[in-house]
Amino acid sequence: MNVNGKNLTHEDLLNTIDDAVYEINILLYKTLLEEYNVNGKVDIIRGGPYKVRKELTNLIEYFEKVEEYERCSKLKQMKEKYYGLS
Repeated sequence: MNVNGKNLTHEDLLNTIDDAVYEINILLYKTLLEEYNVNGKVDIIRGGPYKVRKELTNLIEYFEKVEEYERCSKLKQMKEKYYGLS
């Protein structure tokens, strides 16, 4: 496939998507961490405890998949300490 004068393979496109997903999750993690450190909670996730649990669980699973266990640990701490959820 030719994009902007560059020949890209299917693998190149998948790697680009993986990189974008990683960056989005890192930004979300940093935003949640900042909110948690300042306010002791993650109120930027709207929708009540179920939605918070779902979003934190999704991030934990993603960071486990990419083997970033320190981030997983902090997300689990947020989930358990503030929301009493596991």
